[in-house]
Amino acid sequence: MVMARQPPGERSLLDYGYFPIAALVAPNYQVSGMVHSVPGLFYASVWADAHDVFLGPVFSRALLAEGPVSSRVLGAQAASTLLGLLPTGLAILGAVRLARRRDPRVFAPLLFGALLLASALRYTWILPQYSAVKASYLLPAALPACLALAAGLEPFGPRARAGLRTILLALSVFGTALTWYACWH
Repeated sequence: MVMARQPPGERSLLDYGYFPIAALVAPNYQVSGMVHSVPGLFYASVWADAHDVFLGPVFSRALLAEGPVSSRVLGAQAASTLLGLLPTGLAILGAVRLARRRDPRVFAPLLFGALLLASALRYTWILPQYSAVKASYLLPAALPACLALAAGLEPFGPRARAGLRTILLALSVFGTALTWYACWH
């Protein structure tokens, strides 16, 4: 589809404050309401293949004889987005903690992350198509995100932190395996 003809075609301020449940249970741009939710589509793009770049073609090839694959693709995407709630919540908690702390050592990375997010949001306003809402545009924010995630782990005791780090590592392995499978199959 030519980008200029992609939905939604125009954005309103409501598109920036709307987070549909579909972002968690059916995180795909083709699901009703997703193209009108910038935060929902960003979240689904971070934790699942919301644009069907990797998972859609893989499942289509592997299951071609079994009929429609949308439920299997959506199932894999939903599992990934639901698992992403933990690191997202920890990063939000950490960002709040860092902002309250006012530590000058993290000011520059947090400012960079905020400017990058603002730039991405501006881009989605100027180019109001679903394909403009991609997590890859936020990849340079990995350092601020890691700092926020680390700060989000701080309030927990040593045993809980160790358990959470183990879960986060397992989630990373899951995401890497899913992406690897999609890229090589």
